Amino acid sequence: MQTHSGRYLVMALAVCVLVAPRGALAIDTPLSQNPVAMAISHGECANALDLVKRDIGSNNSQSVFIAGRMLDEGLCVKKDSVVATTFYAHAAAMGDQAAQLDYAAKIGLGEGAAQDYASAGSQCRAAGLDPQKQLSDYALGYVCTVRGVTSRLLRESLPANTFQKTAGARARLEFNPAAGQLFVRASSPITEGE
Repeated sequence: MQTHSGRYLVMALAVCVLVAPRGALAIDTPLSQNPVAMAISHGECANALDLVKRDIGSNNSQSVFIAGRMLDEGLCVKKDSVVATTFYAHAAAMGDQAAQLDYAAKIGLGEGAAQDYASAGSQCRAAGLDPQKQLSDYALGYVCTVRGVTSRLLRESLPANTFQKTAGARARLEFNPAAGQLFVRASSPITEGE
């Protein structure tokens, strides 16, 4: 639920993204260990919002990405997928790979940006996908858009704790588009050589 001050926070965050200098340091912390993500996972919305405000000012690309995800999915703030695009674009410009992929999906969907699969493909390529350029920008943009929509649907529909961290474990997802079925199948550990 968004409070009156929550609306001002969203506006303040948007201003920070628009005026903050481009080109921040890369962040090597896993997303699950980011203090903002940890606060959200513990239901500490006030703390998460304070951390986001602090981190955006210091150009923490990961926190800018998380702010976009918060807006995109309505986590601790009112859902606003169009404003989320601004955060994804800013974090993508700072080199955040997750933001580049989510921004590409937004471009492919035309949410907060002009709809353009070729531009989405260029953004996905900047994130490191298809470095050998086997796909056209248009085809890669379409694939990245589908990837973004699928990821969001999985985040929204899978029960909490569906995936457990287990050392050396791998999982295989199977999707049958014709039947609209998704299967999560465990597989045996696979070594790097395999």
